Amino acid sequence: MRILVTGGTGFVGRHLVTALRQRFASATVIVATRDCNPLTDAHAVVALDVAAYDSVVSTLAANKPDVVVHLAAIASQSEAQSDWQRAWNVNLHGSLNFASALRRNHPDCLFVHVGSGLVYGETARQRERLVETDLMRPNSLYGATKAAADIALGQLALEGLKVVRFRPFNHTGPGQTTDYALPSFAHQIACIEAGRQPPVIRVGNLDVIRDFLDVRDVVEAYLLAIEHRASLEAGIALNIASGVGRPMAKLLATMVAASRTAIRVEVDPARVRSNEIASYVGDASLALEQLGWQPRHGVDEAIHGLIDEQHRLVTTSG
Repeated sequence: MRILVTGGTGFVGRHLVTALRQRFASATVIVATRDCNPLTDAHAVVALDVAAYDSVVSTLAANKPDVVVHLAAIASQSEAQSDWQRAWNVNLHGSLNFASALRRNHPDCLFVHVGSGLVYGETARQRERLVETDLMRPNSLYGATKAAADIALGQLALEGLKVVRFRPFNHTGPGQTTDYALPSFAHQIACIEAGRQPPVIRVGNLDVIRDFLDVRDVVEAYLLAIEHRASLEAGIALNIASGVGRPMAKLLATMVAASRTAIRVEVDPARVRSNEIASYVGDASLALEQLGWQPRHGVDEAIHGLIDEQHRLVTTSG
């Protein structure tokens, strides 16, 4: 089996490539990335701009994958907002480039598309837990790009595309950048303990509830999709979520409690989003039914991994 991973040198990608090598020992794992970053456990790294259709076609022709796991994306909401054209080009058109090329030239290849639980958006205000049949009403540019790709791939599945559409909710762990809340908290705590900033953590809105997973559990869902590829319905959409809402204030309190230093928390108005949804929780019952998937790692494990990593990074940075 030949497995091509786009975005394989990113946060989730690095965890996924390592897990693929362990789970499918006889498979060839190829990472396709725009910057050809060599920091990966893949067997090979190839250059690819997912937003360029000809580049996608030639990469598929040269590598002949049996499975494509499409992680490449403008994944940060702030990054998407600051460069909206690239966000649409990568998140929507990059996905369509792969879908079109696979359907025409490699119809037997499984396309594992990694979307986002943020496709539901405003619907979360009316639902305690979001399910795959809920209406997509994204309230951010990032969510809109992911929803557009998700819908388009669902339509292409009706025309023969072998695709699984994943909608993962919040996930974290070592390797995630400080553009995201929990790594940002961990980094600030590490800097405070190293004496590099005053004992104050600056945060956004903590009065929200979110569904968090350990990145290893999210990666496990993608592995299971590959294992179950013969039985999955083309176009199936699957939430990947814990089903448990966790107050951001409580998650931060857990991190602060692990510190050896007295730390004060201050809300930074610049970090508060104007259209914040109070509670955003997913239901992954369908993933359990179809894949036998359920979370096996506690979020506290991921949090402690973040804290340990940030301590190492801050210490080694001088």
